[in-house]
Amino acid sequence: MKISIISVKNLFIYLYIITVVVFPLNLDFLVFKGVLVIIIVLFTIIENLFYRNFPKITKRLWIILLLFIGYSFYSSIYGYAIGAPGALKQAQIYIVWPLVYTYIFINVKSFEIFKNILRIIEYSLIIVIVYGIQKVLHYLSFISFELSFETSSFLEGVSVSNFFLEMSYPGLNSMAFGIGFIISVIALNYIYNRKFILNITLFISLLIFMFFSGRRVFSILYIIGVFLILFISNKSSFNNRKVKFYLYHVFGAVIFLIFLYYNQYLDEVFHRIMDAFSSSSPGTMVKIETIKILLSGWADSFTTILIGHGHGSFSSLITRSTDMPWSYEVYYVALLYQTGLIGIFIYLGSYIYISALGINMFNRKKDFQIFLPLVFGLITLLIASFTNPYLARFDSIWVMFLIIGMINNLNKY
Repeated sequence: MKISIISVKNLFIYLYIITVVVFPLNLDFLVFKGVLVIIIVLFTIIENLFYRNFPKITKRLWIILLLFIGYSFYSSIYGYAIGAPGALKQAQIYIVWPLVYTYIFINVKSFEIFKNILRIIEYSLIIVIVYGIQKVLHYLSFISFELSFETSSFLEGVSVSNFFLEMSYPGLNSMAFGIGFIISVIALNYIYNRKFILNITLFISLLIFMFFSGRRVFSILYIIGVFLILFISNKSSFNNRKVKFYLYHVFGAVIFLIFLYYNQYLDEVFHRIMDAFSSSSPGTMVKIETIKILLSGWADSFTTILIGHGHGSFSSLITRSTDMPWSYEVYYVALLYQTGLIGIFIYLGSYIYISALGINMFNRKKDFQIFLPLVFGLITLLIASFTNPYLARFDSIWVMFLIIGMINNLNKY
């Protein structure tokens, strides 16, 4: 009976991971995701009560969780008290979902289950990549069929902008995490026991995907991810694979550059990447203006400098969304505006500390190193959040709490 309950619960966890990776930001799957979470929590409660199988959390993780959720509670109450329209919405993101994810993942007590979750994340990201590539191939008339999951809440498509194809579909939003994850999977190929051809195929597929995605941030994350893996490899037990990993990327980069050169796109690629840092780019100009206004509002008084204006607050001088005026693309500046220096220190400190703790923990044993892609994925997600509020979404923040659950339960091995 015990095995049956735990097995069924784990199946629902696997299914939930697939939905948040393959269909993030898709409102048509929102109810389905909610039902899955309720089922998982109910099964977990039954497991705890019926079998008296209660999890134990290490002291340092308790401190992180208390700071993160405790300050979120305070900032949400403060925002609600002063009439911030998004206070309750953000309370869900920063209080309810962290509690739910923590409860679910600290109750995963099997090393094999964590490995299965990792494989499911990997396979789900591969589905996202292949799904995007097939849409492009159909658009270019290389294939006659097209698989589509377009819904009323999220329209899919492929368009042309400045000679470049640009894709739009929900799974694309998972790749801010997915790029760091996939790059590190390739780096750890010898642990995954993959053959060279399969590894190269995965890598080239990632390059093709990045080229056709139309997202400049993916190119930046890719470059950062490569150097990050190489840097970490110097401080772990798998540094003997650094040269092979480097050669993989040289090989892929050469193929990529040759392709761009013969299609006369290299100059355009360079300018698209540099536009992300250029103040003359229309998108960048809006972000700069947003930053100036939010920083000015944050510096209103000593109180706002310390604790901000509260979760769910926004500046009346600039809004990026009529439905969610408290949501800004410049996530960290908006977080500073809403939660102040104390909040930014707690939130960023929590993410950085968990990332460092994860790298240290997963490098402790060779068997644990297969979980490093989660940390690298979280790091690229943190970087991407500079220009997109990924961390203000329930189907993105689960990564941090999955790592917390793994760190907590791998301590016993």
